[in-house]
Amino acid sequence: MPRLRGRSIEFSPALPPEKQKAYAETLTGVGLKVFVEVAGNLGNIFLASADDRAIDTAFTYRASQNSTLLVGFGVDHRALDVDDAESAQRALRAFVPDIEVVSTAGHDWVSDPHTKATYCGYRPDQLERFHGTVRLPEGRVFFASSDHGDGWRGFIDGAIGSGARTARQVSEQLARDST
Repeated sequence: MPRLRGRSIEFSPALPPEKQKAYAETLTGVGLKVFVEVAGNLGNIFLASADDRAIDTAFTYRASQNSTLLVGFGVDHRALDVDDAESAQRALRAFVPDIEVVSTAGHDWVSDPHTKATYCGYRPDQLERFHGTVRLPEGRVFFASSDHGDGWRGFIDGAIGSGARTARQVSEQLARDST
């Protein structure tokens, strides 16, 4: 039976060594995602920087006559408080010097005790080494995650696909158990 313990889940009996190794190696998802409402209609824009900035990529999510909603990303969740409009304004002024931030919204997923990470990011060779392993059921324990979906890993599409695949596995197991 799995048991929550600190940063991980402890399984008894333990998972096979290859699956333990896969889960012990963390992914690289320690970035940030923030929604930023700015004054005025900026149209459809895409901002990107090679620099190590708090927000290194941002683009239009929705524009109206009076404001633009941007979604921004950064590689380090500690570089920006996603609930602080002033820090978002400083970060975005590196791209648009006179931008006026109205509000921000986001969540520090890396500091969240239940998630401890953001969107999926694999280290070199992790996907090749572990993709098949982490998806396999262990007895009556089944695994689903956007991080190991068949496509669009780290996105809702990956989560839906992984959930659908795992639901089929559970359904097949239940059918075998009922015969």
